Amino acid sequence: MDRFTTSKPIRDPRWILSSVLALVFGLTVWACLAKRHAEPPAAFAGQGELGHPEALSVPGNPDINTEARKAGVDDSWLTRAMQVIDADAARPRIRDGKASLYLSGQNLRASLDAGAGLRVGLARPQLDQPSGAQSRPGSPNPLPAPTPGAGTWTFEWKTERFGRPGGLQEVVQGSPQVDGQRMVLLAPGLMEWYEHKRGGIEQGFTLAQRPNGSGEVRVESAAVAGCAMARSGQDLVVRDAAGRDVLRYGSLRVTDAGGRELKGRIELADCRISLVFDDRGASYPVTVDPLIGPPTSLTQFAAGNSGFGFKVAGVGDLNGDGFADVAIDVAETGRLYVFYGSAAGLNLTPTILTPAGGELSGLLRRRWGRHALGLCGLGDRR
Repeated sequence: MDRFTTSKPIRDPRWILSSVLALVFGLTVWACLAKRHAEPPAAFAGQGELGHPEALSVPGNPDINTEARKAGVDDSWLTRAMQVIDADAARPRIRDGKASLYLSGQNLRASLDAGAGLRVGLARPQLDQPSGAQSRPGSPNPLPAPTPGAGTWTFEWKTERFGRPGGLQEVVQGSPQVDGQRMVLLAPGLMEWYEHKRGGIEQGFTLAQRPNGSGEVRVESAAVAGCAMARSGQDLVVRDAAGRDVLRYGSLRVTDAGGRELKGRIELADCRISLVFDDRGASYPVTVDPLIGPPTSLTQFAAGNSGFGFKVAGVGDLNGDGFADVAIDVAETGRLYVFYGSAAGLNLTPTILTPAGGELSGLLRRRWGRHALGLCGLGDRR
């Protein structure tokens, strides 16, 4: 007997067709994901579809498509959903060895790594404008209108040394960590940390022990080439290429272990920032705590009015419970938020999908047809 006749050949055309369709679908999903996450989350270049013909933006708010409206999205729900998203974005995360957080209300993005230190810039550059603003459709709060030269600035801080004059200790830090709501860099005798606060980004240095020597204690940054900083009262301001104040560094507060405030100041010389304080009578550890935030000359975003660019799409019934679901794609963070529908309406506890995880592709594979492929179209950002 021929050894090849023991197994039945596969000739069922239905099996062959389904296999080909599965392969094509899989390749389409992977290509879509690659396209979606290869593009930097930068400016939004125009409007358009969100993945299928029905997903057109509707009059009243170009960020909400037709199917999202049908699923129950209105401006009131969207405001609450964006508050949830803003709070999530402000929680620090580590990716590729860097920690980062986003502050939608101040339109800021902060990243931290051991090599480059802290870098603060705009989450969405075209929003960095003084008043004379235009409003997002459907929002009661003004958003600044873009003008040439916006977004051409970065604030940098790299801790170089600390201690007293004549005995400054060089700082060697490890990789960034996340501790609750903080991004943290550790060095012998010094903990550097950053946390989202209402007024911006709180920078902190915790000195574990009293430095040797005499005189005031200093925490110094490395010099930044080509910096554009100037003094404004007790604080510093960062200026963009047009000479406008775009960031304030100040509100310095120094406290000892007992909560007693110590006298401190901020110095600027040759593009090097120094935090200086008098620790006479202080009990250690001591915390040195300036704030990084927008200057008062810029339009401030009100609470609940996200500065993020986003798209909202109805994506069908992804979890098969009989209720339509909605996805919100946030350009700046690269995250996709899926809000599931219910008998009581759309919930406000989203499933959060990121490029680094496999959840997005798994979710797409479970949902055949135009709604699954429609998620790919959420990469068509504005």
